[in-house]
Amino acid sequence: MTREGGGRPKPADDAELRARAELEEELLRDLPRRPGGPVPVLPRTPPVTRLPTGPGQGMLWFLHHMEPGGATYTTPVVMRLLGPLDEDAVCRSVAALVDRHEGLRTLFREEDGQLWQYVLAEARLEVPVTEVAADDAVEAVQRELDVPFDDLGGRLPVRARLLRVSAEDHILVLVPHHVVSDAVTLSVLLDDLVGLYAAEALGGPPVPPPAGGPRTADAAVWLRRRTDERRERLLGYWRRRLAGLPPLPLPADLPPPARRDCAGRTFLADLPDGLLAEVDRLADRENSTAFLVCLAAYQVLLARRTGHRDLAVLTAVGGRTTPGTEQLVGAFANLLLLRGDLSGDPSFTEALRRVTAGVVADFEHHEWPYQDLGEPLGLPPEEAHRSYGQTLFILEDEIAVPPAAAGPRIEPVLAPRPPALRDLTLRVIRGRPGYCVLSFRTQVFSPGRAQALLTEYTGLLEQLVTHPGQPVLGTVKEPV
Repeated sequence: MTREGGGRPKPADDAELRARAELEEELLRDLPRRPGGPVPVLPRTPPVTRLPTGPGQGMLWFLHHMEPGGATYTTPVVMRLLGPLDEDAVCRSVAALVDRHEGLRTLFREEDGQLWQYVLAEARLEVPVTEVAADDAVEAVQRELDVPFDDLGGRLPVRARLLRVSAEDHILVLVPHHVVSDAVTLSVLLDDLVGLYAAEALGGPPVPPPAGGPRTADAAVWLRRRTDERRERLLGYWRRRLAGLPPLPLPADLPPPARRDCAGRTFLADLPDGLLAEVDRLADRENSTAFLVCLAAYQVLLARRTGHRDLAVLTAVGGRTTPGTEQLVGAFANLLLLRGDLSGDPSFTEALRRVTAGVVADFEHHEWPYQDLGEPLGLPPEEAHRSYGQTLFILEDEIAVPPAAAGPRIEPVLAPRPPALRDLTLRVIRGRPGYCVLSFRTQVFSPGRAQALLTEYTGLLEQLVTHPGQPVLGTVKEPV
């Protein structure tokens, strides 16, 4: 049974990269290790006015300018705060995040044909408090999320507003732009926010300053240099890997729009009890990972629906493989195009072995920037994104709001109309129970087609995991 959702039941709504930020580490942990070099130590960047940006920041800047409106590529945190609340303490706690994390006080400007970041020594984040009626509260959240970031070169890449529904019912809307935020960032900010409020309003212990070590700018500059040094090697790999890859026509049922927008809808479907445990067991037997099992099943679904046996699906990688970056606020993620080979109607076991072998090598070359995908494909960047970047698969753990020992009860709030960042995005969420989330552009897929695809995926995953020795393809099917 599928159901509609305005996003996932977690505090951060449908942002571009709710990836498992430690996906590389999972692969390196669960798959055979390969020889590697010494662990790098990030050098401190000199205190200059402007610095180069990292590859992840460049990717999000590219995607920000690919979509109209300027409000699409954000990573919002929306929390309902129920019970007595010290509004001033909330506002001070949110503002303190900017003092603690330089990523939130970084400006971005294109100059001399290159994107640069300017880290401000200090900045002040105003957190207005707005009174809203109870029957308008959810729409008030949506209005705040729809405000565009149209001047990242002159304004902070984060904003916040506290909505007062009643004396004991508030909604905090915190909206970092994706160019300074990823999945790990959201966890860091949530942990900080709960601790800061407890210290401000409830007499809790002071929150220690961020641990010493590399700054966000240090990591960005180092990653840029590393990517530049390896550029020819990376380019050669991805040219070979993607050679001859055809664009994948998604199983859409609406005529192509003359101009795409980001209007989207989201459907959710629970997975059968115990299915993710079966996924883990199959992954263990095949020396693979749960991510790759679920990815292979998605590739099988697309192959069955389109007739294509050579296809590729995007995924997101966290990019925090360097020690010292685990608690930094910033955008480190990248998108990878993972190619699948389903020629010859293989069994699911064989399909999984093929995708596992390919992805291990792909992750060894994960630094190639997504915004440069067109280069190995021989296409302009915008055309590469439109032709190869319209479906994404992610397996991730549910992000939980950190528990507060005292103070208001915290509940996530779902945006009623989350944007669709591409034509089709499938997420498998590890929760209790596990569930799937399918987001789609309403210009491209009808609700009926999207529901049919989601229902088929949940059933197909169970079938493939239960009977991995059976052939996976057969005839191409048309969704009802």
